[in-house]
Amino acid sequence: RSLGEAAELLGRFRDLRERYPTEFVSFDVGAIASNAIYPALERAAAAWKPLEECPDLREALELAAEVVREGDGSVADPFSLLLRDTVCFQLQRYVGQRWDPLDPDELIGFLDRWAKVFPGDIRSHILEEVVLPRLAKAVDAWNPSTEGSVPIHVWVHPWLPFLDSRLQELYPAVRHKLAGALKSREPSDATAPGLVSPWRSVFDQRAWDKLVATALAPRLERILVGLDVGPGAQGRGQFDRLRWVLMWSHCVPTRALCALLSKHFFPKLLRALYAWLRANPDFGEVAEWYEGWKACFGEDLEAQDVVRDSFNDCLVMMNAAVSGDDISLYDPSRAEEEARRKEAARGTRTARSTEFDATLKDLVESFGIESGFEFLPKGGRFNKSLQVYSFGGVSITLDNRRQAIEALLEGKWGPVSLERLRQLAEARQRAAA
Repeated sequence: RSLGEAAELLGRFRDLRERYPTEFVSFDVGAIASNAIYPALERAAAAWKPLEECPDLREALELAAEVVREGDGSVADPFSLLLRDTVCFQLQRYVGQRWDPLDPDELIGFLDRWAKVFPGDIRSHILEEVVLPRLAKAVDAWNPSTEGSVPIHVWVHPWLPFLDSRLQELYPAVRHKLAGALKSREPSDATAPGLVSPWRSVFDQRAWDKLVATALAPRLERILVGLDVGPGAQGRGQFDRLRWVLMWSHCVPTRALCALLSKHFFPKLLRALYAWLRANPDFGEVAEWYEGWKACFGEDLEAQDVVRDSFNDCLVMMNAAVSGDDISLYDPSRAEEEARRKEAARGTRTARSTEFDATLKDLVESFGIESGFEFLPKGGRFNKSLQVYSFGGVSITLDNRRQAIEALLEGKWGPVSLERLRQLAEARQRAAA
């Protein structure tokens, strides 16, 4: 039979179903209809090029869905079995071997157009067992340093409405790739925030804070530590260096960015101003210097207490100098010493930039990012009821209760330190080279 003949036959079966719905189900007429049209659909599917539009095949399957489908489209449903042995076989082979994951619109558009064809369970099977593994391979192969590389969010985020929480199994690898991308970019690269910021609303807050703390905060801290804020800073390109830090304000939590500025920028800004004012400077040059630094900050950051108060302290010191007052009263070292005494009295512990209660898994993941080794769970692998992970190709387990890391070495599990784990991963890397 041709597709046209199969469609005509399905029309007759549909009439039977409408006239005798109870008997149609009781005598399993849907399975009879499925067997009758299978040869025609099999031939059409074999000639079909997946993802290409084929109205005759799609319309025949839509009609088959009306006639043959039973219930909610479970895998035992006659229509699901019919799909599995025809178009699903072709589609799975195409997606697994030929589909380019960097072009999500092609497959998403196909699934939208064929929405009436694929019942719930079949659609979930395609997404979870065919699309998701293909995406995982693409994430693993993604190299942001390659010229013309497509940002990873461009081709992963379109699948959020379809795969939702199932995409989370890709996120550790994505974070590792993003951390590597940041290390390879120059501090002045204005495209870098656009590579990372789209993930802020996708990762949970804890995961985002870990990425910022391990991959981004040290980078920004190094820029601030090396910043020369003294007179003539503009001519030495120092304003631009500060902007390299502030361009990350949409990625770094405001409290963390303010903590970095409070520790590494504003104290030396005040010290530089104090030393300059004691040397009888040209106040016009001082004002220009002050306005230059202040102009680097956007309105949102400028409204933060530490930023507003620090620039106000600069103004107070400048006004005192212009008025001929004793500016030693505004010596920044006094305020710094007072702040240190208060901190010691409180006995508080200040984190580098962002804070979270670190589990053993958090620490190993952060160590992996810093060391350049992937840290990923091995699906379905457990040892003594503990999830098995791969750290740079080395199988390990993490016991958070005992704060112990064990690695599989020559067929036996044994405890290892982080440094030993790094050495094992490096040895594995050298052996594979």
